[in-house]
Amino acid sequence: FLPYVGWVTIIMTEKPIIK
Repeated sequence: FLPYVGWVTIIMTEKPIIK
């Protein structure tokens, strides 16, 4: 499972400031 890739994509698109 890779939920990290799922939410990380949303974070990068919504909040690119947060790495």
